[in-house]
Amino acid sequence: MAEQFILNSIWKHEKQPIEEQTLRDYLAVIKSELDPNGELWLENIWYKIDDYTHGSISYYASEAAYTKMLDRIEAQRNVADDLNGIIMVHEFKGEVFAVMSEVYS
Repeated sequence: MAEQFILNSIWKHEKQPIEEQTLRDYLAVIKSELDPNGELWLENIWYKIDDYTHGSISYYASEAAYTKMLDRIEAQRNVADDLNGIIMVHEFKGEVFAVMSEVYS
């Protein structure tokens, strides 16, 4: 079974509506800065909830990988808030215990 660790968060854009291409570009930048080799942070998906709110699902190799990245994650969150007025309003995290592609046959 997968040992991945998931971080699911909800973000509020306080200064302006979501600009999808700008955020895609920003995700590429933070990926290259936080984990350029993709060893710890395996995947990230951002999805639009409404014009001022987006969700984020991050997949980490393990809880230890997430913990190793935590200082970098916190620094990036501060930049997102300071530069863009994007603040986290909810955060849920935990270890993966079931994956559909691994249990469905």
